[in-house]
Amino acid sequence: DPEHLKLAVKNHCAYLLVLQNEDTCVSRKDVFDYEKAKKAILNVSLVITNAPIKDRSYEVPVTKLYPLFEKFGKVALVKYHYEEYQSQKKKGQPNHHKPLGEAFVVFTGKKGMKNASADLISKEGSNPKETLPLKDTELKIVTMKKWLDEREKEATCNDDTDETGNQKRKRDIPEYKIDWKPGYVLRITGLPKECDREAILSAIESYNEVLGGPLYVNYSRGQKDGAIHFKEPKKKTIKEICKKLKRGEIKVLDDKVDDADLLKGKEEMKYWNDFIELKKEITEKRFTQTSQRKKRKSGDSRARGSKSE
Repeated sequence: DPEHLKLAVKNHCAYLLVLQNEDTCVSRKDVFDYEKAKKAILNVSLVITNAPIKDRSYEVPVTKLYPLFEKFGKVALVKYHYEEYQSQKKKGQPNHHKPLGEAFVVFTGKKGMKNASADLISKEGSNPKETLPLKDTELKIVTMKKWLDEREKEATCNDDTDETGNQKRKRDIPEYKIDWKPGYVLRITGLPKECDREAILSAIESYNEVLGGPLYVNYSRGQKDGAIHFKEPKKKTIKEICKKLKRGEIKVLDDKVDDADLLKGKEEMKYWNDFIELKKEITEKRFTQTSQRKKRKSGDSRARGSKSE
């Protein structure tokens, strides 16, 4: 209901969101900053590393975990950690969720995090001041920062063991490379807030055949600026697109953009360096996640083997 949406934004979320498209949709006031958000979450989050599991399910409902931590401060979220997988025998069926024996606890502020850390986390080899019992288990708790550091270290170490216990060398993280050439990037500034990649591509789709087919758009929702990567440096056509964007003859979602220009020299070099660094981060993250999944599967197969023996 648009009216309910309008009231919700104005009365509760006006500091975060703005109404768009005649009050029928919302968008962020500020561009989402992943690094800033990640840092904020790390500063108020703990991880339970040995949540009890029984019959392939968590033994205790997640709602029972809230009271254990609310005495330290207001808790925003407690969430169990699962690994998603699909049964090979039932391809096409919904994915299953395997409990990993971990839970994330997020406080609303740093005070609750500070109080809980002081009492629940051991320091310099000593036992914590307090332990939290859950069923027949004393919960082991670490900060999310430490938990992430340990996972990253585990996934990127040079040596690992195979299923027989022998050491083997892990694959190196694949290096992201791109052989860029000058004159291939058009930067657009002042894009509308509700813009997306498809809207930018749609604005210049009449040039697809001349430019060699669909183009790559470097853009994330909420950003004011974006870029188009051309397959060939057809300067005459690109200059024509630039002029039409500047004049408003080509619009994005019926809006005129602020500016459009072909990157050159140091600006173009900086753009490609930033683009390559971002792609490297994404590649490393995917590699780390894949390594962790493989390690868990390997550990599960060893455990099954030892039980069968």
